Amino acid sequence: MSLSEGGLVSPINDSLGYSSWLVSLSFTSSLPGKISRVPVKPFVNLLLNDKGFGNGNNSPVFFEAGLKTGIGDIFEVYVPLLVSKNIDSATGPFKNRIRFVFSLDSFSKKRLFSK
Repeated sequence: MSLSEGGLVSPINDSLGYSSWLVSLSFTSSLPGKISRVPVKPFVNLLLNDKGFGNGNNSPVFFEAGLKTGIGDIFEVYVPLLVSKNIDSATGPFKNRIRFVFSLDSFSKKRLFSK
């Protein structure tokens, strides 16, 4: 998965198509207190654009909230637990929303700074 088109984790880009404009906010935080040692972080993504979906879910507002974990900047797993109705209608079952990110960019950054 690649985070693009507003940074949504849920796979809606093919269903949504090109937007003339969009506004997106993404928030990630650490868990409070001693539980912050666990490598799990909550995330929230909000997106407003010029489109929605049919089937009564034509709201231009998309949102998702869930948990992410991973190994540094190399590998991440996103699990959206709460999504808007328009995302839910496009993605189907819960298992289709779980996303994996493997980034090779972190290798090139480390190599540049180690010289």
